[in-house]
Amino acid sequence: MDYRLKNGNAVIVVSDVGATIKMFQIDGENIFFPYFVGKDKKARGGCPICSPYFGLMQEFNEKRHGYLRDIKATNIVERGPNAMEFVFNFSGTSKYPWSLFHEVRVETMRRGLFLRLTIVRLDDGLFDLAYVNPGFHPYFSGWAEDARVTSGSGEYSGFYESAKIFATGSSALVIENSKKRIAMKLEGDFSPKKSHAVLWSDAPEKYFCVEPIFTDPKNGMRLGMGESVEISMNISLF
Repeated sequence: MDYRLKNGNAVIVVSDVGATIKMFQIDGENIFFPYFVGKDKKARGGCPICSPYFGLMQEFNEKRHGYLRDIKATNIVERGPNAMEFVFNFSGTSKYPWSLFHEVRVETMRRGLFLRLTIVRLDDGLFDLAYVNPGFHPYFSGWAEDARVTSGSGEYSGFYESAKIFATGSSALVIENSKKRIAMKLEGDFSPKKSHAVLWSDAPEKYFCVEPIFTDPKNGMRLGMGESVEISMNISLF
């Protein structure tokens, strides 16, 4: 089921499956390229949440970008006309055996959106620490060749060439093209010294992705029972 959140001229459509943002508009203009399923049956667009890990981890080879974006919320709480919280419980798989609690808050702001992910390791009786390395996967609407990202002292472009990864070096990123300037503020356990971003597009004439990751794709955090990690992303036009 999809839910519509509105605040001023900002509108978000979010699904109860994975709390994926399917649409994000301001003043009627698509900030995120609308969610769709391609001929290859792969979903693209919007902003999926990659959890408990980003990318393809060889030891958990069954699912790229984790399982959260494919499961339905076990509980949903409305927080007024412009905010919702989604709860997901997952008991693990044969390759990823740990049990995790996920809570996602989606909030529409007057000129932007706020997205927060909280992960808590449950008492699953396993001695091994649970590997987590979550991230967000927003698809920004626009021509990739015209886009650039500024983070700290670095400036990055060339989304249409191949995927690129860089250390953020700052809690604030600026995403620009000829039509708009977008601020991406990373909060919570995102760390300027450890967090990374991936630049990518497989349809540069339509969209480009700026994907913040908790650390780099090969590293992460190990959670003991009762331990947690929280990341958030604030996106606004300016």
